[in-house]
Amino acid sequence: MAPESSTQTDPAPAASPAVPPTAQHAPQTYAQQQQQQPGFQQDPRSYGPPYAPYPQQPPQQQWTPPQVPESKAWMITKLTLHGIDIVCCIVGLGLTGALRSTETLGLIALGACPLFVVAMVWDIAELATRFGRKWKAGIHPGAHVAISLFIWLGAAIVGGLESTFSAYYNEFDYLDENCEYNSEQGRYICTSSDKVGSKRTLFIALSVFTCLIWLWHFILFVGACIDTQKRNAAMRRPVTMVFGGPAYWGPGAQGFQQVPQYYGPPQGQNIPMQNWAPPQMGNGKEPMAATQPAAERYA
Repeated sequence: MAPESSTQTDPAPAASPAVPPTAQHAPQTYAQQQQQQPGFQQDPRSYGPPYAPYPQQPPQQQWTPPQVPESKAWMITKLTLHGIDIVCCIVGLGLTGALRSTETLGLIALGACPLFVVAMVWDIAELATRFGRKWKAGIHPGAHVAISLFIWLGAAIVGGLESTFSAYYNEFDYLDENCEYNSEQGRYICTSSDKVGSKRTLFIALSVFTCLIWLWHFILFVGACIDTQKRNAAMRRPVTMVFGGPAYWGPGAQGFQQVPQYYGPPQGQNIPMQNWAPPQMGNGKEPMAATQPAAERYA
């Protein structure tokens, strides 16, 4: 009798729970491998766009002092005063040379010579500076204050002496007399040379030009003080602070930072353990062993 054919197909052998099947995992990236390393984790602050150089602020332009506007009328007045002062200095030097041999009065006249030279040199320097700057600005007004103060003080002293001697010039007529003792007549015989009397007009003219030097530079001194005050007021402007924003700290040279993570001991978990039966040899039709409860296993 032929064997009864069975329509039941043999089930596939059950995989043992003790040996899980080999699973195929996708390849891990470098960042995932770094995260799985025990005790280290990638710093979240390193996430974001790639490293870029910090944008530098453009260099600030060098601050220049503000230009104080100067009225055209005052500029023309100063240039005119400097020009007239040069003429007065030239005339004064000529008068000083003519009076140099007039004994006592000649010494007083020579005292005005350095004053004329300093005033003329300063006037020429101011005009040359204006010409080089296309008549827009001259020497700093602070320098004008110092030099003009020195000149008008010196002119006041020298001009005062010259004016005093000019008022009493007739008292110096004795300087023109040349007296000699005559033994035959038994008295002094005096002759007048008129060297001092003839130069009285020149001495008075020298006194006038010295006083003019005082007047011109006193006006320039007052104007320079006003210009200096305006310049100082323009420079005392409020200071503004410019903030460039918060500082930017870019990522490190490696692109990431590893921060150590400290893990405590694992806590116990109440998870029942299953009885994994060892694999049995057979044709796969044997019934699976029943799972033994945990309470009976430890009884």
